Amino acid sequence: MPLRIRGQSSPTQLKGNTRKVLTILIGTVDAGIVLFASDRDNDGMADDDELQNGTNPDDLSDADGDLDGDGVTNCDEVTKGTNPNVTDTDGDGVSDAEEIRLGWNFLIEKYIRLMIQLNRIR
Repeated sequence: MPLRIRGQSSPTQLKGNTRKVLTILIGTVDAGIVLFASDRDNDGMADDDELQNGTNPDDLSDADGDLDGDGVTNCDEVTKGTNPNVTDTDGDGVSDAEEIRLGWNFLIEKYIRLMIQLNRIR
């Protein structure tokens, strides 16, 4: 979840993973209301995401698994917005692993497709 801190030009990434730490060196932060999803096993995947994707919210090891066998860990797929159960989430013929390797942003692509669809409806 991006958080823009005054005085910084780029957002700071907050994750539900206990291994990631947010450090604020100067100034104050007005983040408003910040909600963190429950992550009982501290594996970086929210419990709701784990239940939806068929992983166990009480099993730390499933974050490093690869449900769809595409070479991308379950945790990386959830973090990047791809489906850990499908090798090509957006169905464009390029695997999630290849899109991630190339630096493509699935979430931005999904947003653009939604905007295109909404403009067609109007």
